[in-house]
Amino acid sequence: MRRARVLDYWRRWTEKPTTLQLISANMDHLGLIKTHEFGFNYGINVITGPNGSGKSTVLKTLFSILQGNFDPNSVYYSRIMESTCIIRLKFRGQDHEIIMSEGNLIDTNNIIENLNAIWLDVGRECTELRAQLESDSDIEALMDQAEPRNLPLNEAEVYSYVVEKNYKKIIVYEFNDVYNTDVVPFFVVEHNGIAYDTRTMGLGELSIFYLLWHSNKIEQDSIWFIEEIESFISPRSQEKLMDVVAKNCSKRRVSCLMSTHSPHILSNIPENHIKILKPVGLNSSIYNPTCHSECLCYLGLKAEKKAIIFVEDKRAADFLQFCFIYSEVQYINRHVHISQIGGDTEVIAALNSMPKSIEFMKFVAILDGDCKTKKYSNLHPLLFLPSTISPDLIYKNSMANSSFAESVAVFLNFNKDMLAEILTEIETVDPHEWLSELEVKTSLPSSSLAFSIFNVWVEGQSNKKDVLILIDDLFYALGF
Repeated sequence: MRRARVLDYWRRWTEKPTTLQLISANMDHLGLIKTHEFGFNYGINVITGPNGSGKSTVLKTLFSILQGNFDPNSVYYSRIMESTCIIRLKFRGQDHEIIMSEGNLIDTNNIIENLNAIWLDVGRECTELRAQLESDSDIEALMDQAEPRNLPLNEAEVYSYVVEKNYKKIIVYEFNDVYNTDVVPFFVVEHNGIAYDTRTMGLGELSIFYLLWHSNKIEQDSIWFIEEIESFISPRSQEKLMDVVAKNCSKRRVSCLMSTHSPHILSNIPENHIKILKPVGLNSSIYNPTCHSECLCYLGLKAEKKAIIFVEDKRAADFLQFCFIYSEVQYINRHVHISQIGGDTEVIAALNSMPKSIEFMKFVAILDGDCKTKKYSNLHPLLFLPSTISPDLIYKNSMANSSFAESVAVFLNFNKDMLAEILTEIETVDPHEWLSELEVKTSLPSSSLAFSIFNVWVEGQSNKKDVLILIDDLFYALGF
């Protein structure tokens, strides 16, 4: 599969609505989920989150309702029967609503009989299939009864693309009505002169074959539920497998809802197609991420660093962090490393010592505001903190205003008269030492003092504007 064509498939399924589209699902008292609403977009939607947060319960409930069939032997049965769920969907241009309440299914328009809901639990099904085939002594008889299909080159290339093996031959047998299943695939392959079949394949390879076989049989107007698609599959093959899922959803106009723990499955999914289930106390809450880094956080993973920001000192680093918090972009911390270098000359020297061109890392310097009038020769982007003075002077000069200081005292829940006395005592202290002295006199951490002063300072109209301009310029420089 050519990369340009793959990217086109990803673009197409996010631009064109599917024939069958889940709009939303209101769930009440479903396992750990007390009262929440899922909003869905067309194409592929993904639910992620830590173990035990309820992902499988949500998937199985939606599938069971749209299938109109509830398995009393399922571990999810009692949870579904005790819950209330309202599903809204669009099918062939018409809006429909299906209600499940304490075991009673209300489908006014009889839409369920026209839907094709498909469930796939790759890890469990492949493990069971392998065990059944290994214990079956009549495989050759089943092969004799089935019509072998030698995959044409274009189909075989897809399998080779995902598994990352150059298969010389792939033959698929379909066994009917065995192992309590309508159709069971059996694969025979040849690679590097060695022939083997489903019974001796690695579970990762078998999982890929099994899912690709399913994806080629799925019909239009279907909705595909996939439980933990990444089971047994290597990270790079996971991403390639999702390329194929995007392709088939795009070509066949199929809706897909899946659960995952894998950042590689999520890598090309837009944020508004992702739902995070996160534990909150004894329950689970639904959360819409603003970026992929938040998904990594809830999965217990660290986002890769994509940039280094050089600043002068700790005061500058803290001030920059406060700007992130105020602008509600603190998640950027997961992608950048902030390095405290020294004076402006040292910062520029460190910036210019970085490689001029490197794909996976950006370099930016952010100097104090009092450096704005100076001229620098820089090889990478250079920005400045808000104001025309340093953070130290911002803190000291701002607190010289009595009404400003009173607002800070309220923010800190500190006696305003006591704070006024302390400020009078330290008014002649050098700006670079002033905040440390205030920390000693008030017995409050300097970080709390600085943050409180910043929060009052930033409410000034020009200050607020300058902070937002810095964040916009930084995002542009970093390519975010």
